[in-house]
Amino acid sequence: AGRKILQYGTTQGPEPLRRVFRSYLAELEHSTNELRDLPLSQIFLTTGSQQLLSLITQALFDPGDICFVAAPTYFVFIGVLQAAGARIIPVKSDDNGMCPDALNQELAKLKEEGQLHRVRLVYVVSYFENPSGVSVSTERRPRLLQTVKDYSTESKILLLEDAAYRELRYDGEVSPSIWSHDTDRSTVILAQTFSKSFSPGVRVGLGVLPPELIKPVSDLKGNEDFGSAHLNQHVLARVLKNGAYRQHVEIVRASYRE
Repeated sequence: AGRKILQYGTTQGPEPLRRVFRSYLAELEHSTNELRDLPLSQIFLTTGSQQLLSLITQALFDPGDICFVAAPTYFVFIGVLQAAGARIIPVKSDDNGMCPDALNQELAKLKEEGQLHRVRLVYVVSYFENPSGVSVSTERRPRLLQTVKDYSTESKILLLEDAAYRELRYDGEVSPSIWSHDTDRSTVILAQTFSKSFSPGVRVGLGVLPPELIKPVSDLKGNEDFGSAHLNQHVLARVLKNGAYRQHVEIVRASYRE
């Protein structure tokens, strides 16, 4: 397979590899049908999840458009938003993550001001937020999603779920992703990475996009790199298939837990 792997891949990642990563995601989601109803066209393999965050921002934002974030949130994404000229509005958070009532209040305020049409995105780090370490509670996850849907009246508002730290759980129950509550898969963008659970050096990220974002993000990514590192994607696919990845994650969890 070496000669083939050392050639170019495709913009979204080769279809056979995306099928492997879909199976991996199905395992995380405890899907009974292995997510066979999720079209491979909605799956993107990126250069870490950071590239996906950047591409989403480029695709969605004009200067002055609005993004809601938890207070505090991942500082690198703040830099991406600032570079796009976005208006960043912090939302109150506590030990259970972003507060749905506070998000509702902020959205209602913008509606009164006639600025609701400028809202493009709500950004949520759902598991072990950097820098606070807080996870969004199981109860709040569908409420945040419903709030976003309720206010998508003047223009489409999307929710970006950054699940970078999802697999680094040391105790307690696993909460289902916000993405899993989006049954028609029209509102939530799911961003994951293997930098934290496997190796930051391979730079492989996994994204699931609503259908309307497939073409704009694919066009942007194609202009940037023709597709992320083909060899690295095959490395991850190999360890996912042969079980080495799961063994490694357990070692990482045990080490960090200690």
